[in-house]
Amino acid sequence: EHGYSGVVRPAGTDHNHDGDNDPNTISSFRDAGYDHAVHNNDTYASHDYYTLAPSISPGGDWALVLDGNPLTYGELMHAYHEGENNGPFESGEVHTSDPNEYQLTLLWPQGQAVDPAVCQYYTEVEAAVVVSPFEACGPQPNALACKQVVCPVQTQQCLPKKIRHYLPQVVFPPHGTDLLAPTSGYFMIRTPAGDTLTYTIADGPPNMTVVNRQDPVTVGDHREIPTEMVQLDLVASGGGGGGGGGLAYVHLSTYHASTGRVVGSAYTGTDYPADSFFDVYVEIEIPDMGLTGLHNESPIPLEDLAIHAVPPMGTQFQTPSGWSGAELFTADGLPTGLYLVGVIHVLPFDWQVIECECMDANACHVQFGVPACTGGCPQGYVCAELGITSPDGSFEELWCNCLCVFMGDMDHNYVINGLDIQNFVTCYIENGPDCGCGDFNGNGTVDWVDLNEFVARLLTP
Repeated sequence: EHGYSGVVRPAGTDHNHDGDNDPNTISSFRDAGYDHAVHNNDTYASHDYYTLAPSISPGGDWALVLDGNPLTYGELMHAYHEGENNGPFESGEVHTSDPNEYQLTLLWPQGQAVDPAVCQYYTEVEAAVVVSPFEACGPQPNALACKQVVCPVQTQQCLPKKIRHYLPQVVFPPHGTDLLAPTSGYFMIRTPAGDTLTYTIADGPPNMTVVNRQDPVTVGDHREIPTEMVQLDLVASGGGGGGGGGLAYVHLSTYHASTGRVVGSAYTGTDYPADSFFDVYVEIEIPDMGLTGLHNESPIPLEDLAIHAVPPMGTQFQTPSGWSGAELFTADGLPTGLYLVGVIHVLPFDWQVIECECMDANACHVQFGVPACTGGCPQGYVCAELGITSPDGSFEELWCNCLCVFMGDMDHNYVINGLDIQNFVTCYIENGPDCGCGDFNGNGTVDWVDLNEFVARLLTP
């Protein structure tokens, strides 16, 4: 119960709790005439329903009080239950002159008085969905590790299950759209007083960049890819001198397109290394400084040199050395004297965690950083690296599984003989947890296809 309970029961014999058995009358849970002994006893109030404030879901805590203080429900809770439960408290039910504190005394069977505002409710739980304290195991927003969460089995840890590696390329890819998230970095603004405000862009949501790429075109002895940045959503924090600080919000300009190109090397069977360039136009809001609609009229030049893939994951775009900056103008086109003087735009790391799972720390799993399989397997199995490469060759995905050392060896004694038959039959019927050595075609189940293979192995001298 979050705040006061105040439930209007449906009318009906023995269900209106007012003692008159008139099905046309109802009685509020808070009404002095409400008979709590009906369908209840001195301990349990099992047939009453309580309105819950929506703020408890998803996540959060179920609580009897506001902010953990049993004596201060506050005006917000009072107003909420007033609206949800058909009217205000009855006169005489508020036992304090403090407008921010509402206390209620409920009379229970046998004259038992409940202390003001501290009401214990005993209920029958018929169905429940547990949403706390367990947060789902998954990658961190920056995809560099798994979340540090409490697993349902508390001896387990949230560990990497599958990782992705963006590969160096030989030639430019065909046209496409690159969703880069999260993108991070920082930018610097020089004020009219000469102070420099530095805003840091964290490597987490909602920071993202989207780029459209056209097909490569031949220009002289090399090839180029026309590009356009079509979405940029960044939230930065920092500032400092000159009265700045707080948050800054950066989006693409509505005044100019932010176009670019990727310029390949003289083509000799490969386009790499290549150089990537953008002329970027943005709009910036800095609420703590009262600045909205700031935009640049001259482009922000960003470059990423000697890249080996498109997009160049794990690298960074930056303004060139010696750049004099771009002045920011108001929404009305008036100069502000503020200059954007430096930008670093960091793309996501070229190794990323894309799946995580709660498991024992010594179980077989992929190790991030220097990719490798680590952990152990049951007898008869080995922790082995598996993977696939994307159709365009731009990335590979790696994971680790316990693989059978000797297919058909169902009792793991490194010999295939009649002693393996019973275990194979059991797996064929039930598909238990230790059936990997009978799954010859690797489809996750022991079936008739595997039966032929097993018989062949069994009959082979």
